[in-house]
Amino acid sequence: SDPAVGSHIQAPNSLLTPSIAVPEPVDGIQLVCVGWTMVGSDPTNGTTTNFSMTVTNDAVLTWRWSTNYWLTIAPTLNGSVDTDNSWQPADAITQIAATAEIYYHFTHWTGSVSVTNNPLDLLMDAPQNIQAHFTENLATNNTPEWWLAQYGWTNDFDAAATNDAEPDGFPTWQEYIADTDPTNSESIIPP
Repeated sequence: SDPAVGSHIQAPNSLLTPSIAVPEPVDGIQLVCVGWTMVGSDPTNGTTTNFSMTVTNDAVLTWRWSTNYWLTIAPTLNGSVDTDNSWQPADAITQIAATAEIYYHFTHWTGSVSVTNNPLDLLMDAPQNIQAHFTENLATNNTPEWWLAQYGWTNDFDAAATNDAEPDGFPTWQEYIADTDPTNSESIIPP
């Protein structure tokens, strides 16, 4: 700070411009100067990192600080979250919601927390790192809905998985396991 921490003697009616430099963040912790208060002189408070004053008598200047923590949202597959990497106020509750892509569903969070709540109310009591996890929706016989949808089925997935659409004698779920085309009778399961 300028002037530096401690007691100082100034000539009466001196013009001072107290200021504070905000430190660089370290290890996901950011100190933020939110202003200042002064006892014994005018002005008495402010929200800046510098101001001007005239020395008229004894005064005590106090810089006010808050702390922010870095929130890291790890990349995820098959879905998204509604919050980006960002500074969050210390001790605040940050709500983060996960949204699955079509044919998938949210399962859980990992990282700084391991829970299934969605949305997640995350207490920012330290730097946090979280990741949302999603998994595929499965029709009967563990047939993924996304796989059925790529062949044109977009509803009643259980019926689609058990039917033999072309027909070649193999239900669709067996064609998934065999990696064959369930809409092409010439794409057959090898003997």
